[in-house]
Formats: sequence, structure tokens, C-alpha cells
Amino acid sequence: MTTHTTSAVDAGIMPDFRVPAGVVLNRSVVFTTEDDSIVTGDVVQLLPVPKNARVLDVSISATLPAGTTGCDVGYGGDPDAFHDGADLVDGTVFDMGSGDVAGFLHKFTADDTIDLTLNKAPTKIPTDTVIYASVTYKMTDAIDDEA
Repeated sequence: MTTHTTSAVDAGIMPDFRVPAGVVLNRSVVFTTEDDSIVTGDVVQLLPVPKNARVLDVSISATLPAGTTGCDVGYGGDPDAFHDGADLVDGTVFDMGSGDVAGFLHKFTADDTIDLTLNKAPTKIPTDTVIYASVTYKMTDAIDDEA
């Protein structure tokens, strides 16, 4: 298993810790594979997420010349928290409203990343595949009864 990172993760920019509780934020990334080195079992760290962020939605889509591939979307502590066995079909957006809701309102207790794990055929993601991802979350921990 190899871990790949997007420029959003490499930059490590997470100014959100200064945002007041209750404010809803969205981060997104467009990641183009440079070669066919992403294989089954590999992890792509897509987006950084700050401590105290509570997840409202995670969306993912891809341009897959080969058609469809399966993946999990989660984070370091739970690799399929947001999407478990999602079938990425070329050009189709898969979000938490599409069926996976287990990770809804998950609260990050430490800085982490939203990760994609390739889990079934094809065994490689082709060169020049474009992966689109976004995470919508709100900052918490200032209002006692707020989820």
C-alpha cells in the first residue's frame, strides 16, 4: 500500500481553527493522476480537515476512461467512514445523500485528511484520471448542545 497526496494536502493549509463555531465551510480538490501508479489498496489523501470539524457531506467523482472502479472514502481512523465500497462511475457524483450516512456529523478530534482507498478492479487508476472531491463541514465546540 502506498499513500499518495494531493496539492491541497501537501500545502497543509488549514486556517479553519480560527473560524467561529457553527460556520459551515467547504473544501474541494481536483486531482489528476500523473501516471498509473495508484493501485488497489493505495490511499490518496485528498483534503485536509481541521480538529473540531463536524462533517456534513463528502462528495466524490472521477473521470475514469476505463469506466468504473470501487473505493472507500474515510480518514486515518476509519477508512470507509463516509463511503463504503462506492462504485465510481465515469462522471457521476457520489455523495452522502447517495446512501452512505454513517459518517454524517463525524467530529474530527485531531487534524486529519479525507482519504480515498482504491478497493477493487481495475487494479490501477489510469494516467490522467481526474478525481474531484469536496467536504462540507462546520466548526464546533463553542455551543453546548450543538451536534
